[in-house]
Amino acid sequence: MNAKTYLKSKLLWPLILLPIAFLVNLSLGSVYIPFGSILSGLFTDHPIEESWLFIVNDYRIPKATTAILVGGGLSVSGLLM
Repeated sequence: MNAKTYLKSKLLWPLILLPIAFLVNLSLGSVYIPFGSILSGLFTDHPIEESWLFIVNDYRIPKATTAILVGGGLSVSGLLM
């Protein structure tokens, strides 16, 4: 296996799995919100339940975004150490 191919394959999986994990994180919680409802609420004008929209926009998106940023910061700080 070529070194470039190996590196591309190692970098490709996290880039594919990160958005999937982000969307799964938005769906799972103490209140289960169907995956399709989250996608339609974020990317289309189809109305979903008001409480679901509040939960996703005000709690789960900031929590997931913070987790991604903190994880990236920890990895960079570990690299610098």
